[in-house]
Amino acid sequence: MSDGPASLIQAVSWIHDVRNDPRRYRALAEERLGELDVSEDEVGVLRAVQAGACLELMEVSDALRHAEIAVKLASSIDDAEVCALVHCILARCYVLADRVDDAARCLDEGRGVLGGEQAWQFDLTSAALLYKKGQLAESLAAIERSLEGVPLNRPEERARAHNGRGILKLYLESDSAGLHDLVTAERLYLDLGRELDAADVTYNKAMALGRLGDLPGALQAFEQATIVLEAHGESVDQLLVARGQVLLLAGLMEDVVDELPGVVERLEAAGMLTDAAEGRIYLAAAQLAVGDPGAAATAGSTAAQFEYSGRSGWAALAEDIRLESRKRTDGVGSIPLDEAVAAAVRLDDAGMRTFARTSWLRVAGVAQEVGDRDRALDALQRVSRRRATLPERADAYRADAWICVLNDDLQGARRRIELGLRLIERNRSLFNASELRAHASGWGQDLAALLVETYWNSDNATDLLTAAERWRAGTMTQLVSAADDDPALDLLLAEYRSASILFAESERLAADTRAPREAAPADRLLGAEKALIAIARRQRSGRRIQNPARFDVDELRRSLGPARAFVELIDCRDRLRAVIVTEAHDSVVELGLTSRAVSAAATVQHNLARLASNRTGPVARLIRRSVDAALERLSGELVAPLLEAVDFAGEMVVSPATGLGSLPWTLLTQRSVCVVPSGKWYHTPPPTAVGGEPGRVAVCVVGNLDGAEIEGREVSALHRSVTYVGPGQTTIDAVLRECGRAELLHIACHAVFRIANPTLSVLRLDDGPLAAFELERLPRVPAAVVLAACSSGVARHYHATGDGLGLSTALLRAGSRAVVSSSLPLPDDSAATALTTVHRGLRAGDTIAASLAAAVRGADLDDPGQLVVAAAMSCQGRGDWTLASPSGSSEVT
Repeated sequence: MSDGPASLIQAVSWIHDVRNDPRRYRALAEERLGELDVSEDEVGVLRAVQAGACLELMEVSDALRHAEIAVKLASSIDDAEVCALVHCILARCYVLADRVDDAARCLDEGRGVLGGEQAWQFDLTSAALLYKKGQLAESLAAIERSLEGVPLNRPEERARAHNGRGILKLYLESDSAGLHDLVTAERLYLDLGRELDAADVTYNKAMALGRLGDLPGALQAFEQATIVLEAHGESVDQLLVARGQVLLLAGLMEDVVDELPGVVERLEAAGMLTDAAEGRIYLAAAQLAVGDPGAAATAGSTAAQFEYSGRSGWAALAEDIRLESRKRTDGVGSIPLDEAVAAAVRLDDAGMRTFARTSWLRVAGVAQEVGDRDRALDALQRVSRRRATLPERADAYRADAWICVLNDDLQGARRRIELGLRLIERNRSLFNASELRAHASGWGQDLAALLVETYWNSDNATDLLTAAERWRAGTMTQLVSAADDDPALDLLLAEYRSASILFAESERLAADTRAPREAAPADRLLGAEKALIAIARRQRSGRRIQNPARFDVDELRRSLGPARAFVELIDCRDRLRAVIVTEAHDSVVELGLTSRAVSAAATVQHNLARLASNRTGPVARLIRRSVDAALERLSGELVAPLLEAVDFAGEMVVSPATGLGSLPWTLLTQRSVCVVPSGKWYHTPPPTAVGGEPGRVAVCVVGNLDGAEIEGREVSALHRSVTYVGPGQTTIDAVLRECGRAELLHIACHAVFRIANPTLSVLRLDDGPLAAFELERLPRVPAAVVLAACSSGVARHYHATGDGLGLSTALLRAGSRAVVSSSLPLPDDSAATALTTVHRGLRAGDTIAASLAAAVRGADLDDPGQLVVAAAMSCQGRGDWTLASPSGSSEVT
């Protein structure tokens, strides 16, 4: 291309091409404007070029200045198509500046003068304006009109129209139809060599994929678009706002809360108030989900901003979030039915139907609360008709089931619940990241709760248990791919470990020298963690589950045998029951309020953690009294009714409700107890074969751990076929090697639980961290693992589904039969005594649960350290596991 335009035609072509290199085209236009032979027509077009370039660079004020001059000069341009384009550029500038009334006026003036064959241009720009105002149905109608008029020789405008229609169909009609439009737009732009425009479509396509339930595909598409935009020096903030909506759908609320505030600030600083306000909407929704009281304030300020700018649809959405925040704070009864209905109607009237479904579900709940059955049914029927996205389809099945319940058709309700759960189950099985699977389980949480409600008043314990089991810990029996053939993952793991080692060294140096901590190692580690999480989320499992195995109470009975009782705690509307299954019979036990039991359990955990580091003095005595009181309450209200119902002294297999998994079950019952994710997990074989020779034990001890070497050698001395890996030699490779060789693995190290991302909880070994993310992907794991590490048994449950994430659950998910771990910080001296007792029992042929019970019974509970250990240690998994007779010999490394 020459350095300057030879004619008006070339200047016009720049307007369409400016996206490829806005700085260059702005400079060329400025240079041409300084020449002597520039006509007034060409000046108008060159000003439009500069406006378009400034729009791409997010310099909204300059864009407006150039566009207003261009429109003043446009009246002298003979080419109607160019004149219309100039008006549309000014309208787009007004939209970005949040001056929607001025944008509408500009379009009306241009349409009035030019109209006719150029109506498609004004319709296309009007569609963008109407979308920003939240008038989605009107926006779609404008897009449809524009597509009818776009000339076939204008593929770039056809691409723009298909892109706009695809976005609108995401909200109003069918996501699959919207995806088809977006794929068409992406192809047209790529054929034209418009890589940046194609990248914009790609991130819209990512939204469609996310709403269709393909979260790995959506996150991959966002990554592709980000790479292209950043390579061209473009801002990715609008993309990050769009990604925020998909992260909300995926349940990744913490990511939204962490990422969007900075994005919103940058957009506001750039004058892009509309996009910033949309980001605030998603931020408020995420804050609401994580229980942040700031959600209402965020939504309230955003609603006011939307009302001021005339965007009634988005204002209605902001108000709806504020109403939901009030409901969660004060309860359903705090919202008058008429107010709930008005909020849902506002969303419908604005065309925000994909968002309105949750509002109508709230109406149904309020209506049922006040006994207005007709309005509840009307609200549910509205939800039932909306099935564009996967969450909408799940909610539609829930609405159908709820309607059946209101009509006393419990069998019909159960059939519809089953259809909804199967839908989610099939979709969830495509995800390889256990984090995404756990979040996706939340999509079925309300369906599962409704299923339990339909059986709650039944006298049949088996039916109630089967209903509770239907959605409990479903991801624990699904295989996570090892992904060993992914070179990108291998590189990221290497970088993550290097960054972790560097960070640990910098922390030690800062502690030794009392020097200020350096930011670079922490930033590098954070970047490595984010990259590792991102690639894990984008992986597909490739294992779609069509007909997953169902829970079978007869199989459970056979697995239990005559000496064990299975206890499942079930919550329904804050009422707690236990279903008890033995070889001989089933029964149901009432246990009071769930919230009361969870509160007592939290008190025990909190005060035991304090006692672990305050074992002497007056403070310790006060803590101890609080612990004893809470334990006594739990024993009387929760454990005593269970022990009375389990009329023999055999082992108890407990599947607890969320919030009660870390209870000191062995201490409270004084018998062998194993904690399992679900009854189905207990009687279902693990997804992978366990590794190691029968009877072979590996004991791995890291350096810089008080008393660990003595403990490790004492444990090793108890076994005949043992590999001892001492301090300095307990590296990541050494532990992974023993995972494939040993039947029983004992690891003494430090552990760190990461509540923000439990898959990055780590065992700190001599050369770096071994993450839960890696453990759950091992091709072979030991049959049993003893984690002599603080808080190694802690798991995070995102929903009341039992799909916990942490170090111990990662091993169970990978196929280990049993894991002994701690839910609390461990006093080293007391822990060594208890764990040696566990190994002594295993060497004698006892089960792993019985060996732990012996250690707990042998503890001196008057000693605070021993009390903490007795309460903290638990056996998760198959408590009936026993160590096989050894066939090899011992070795030391």
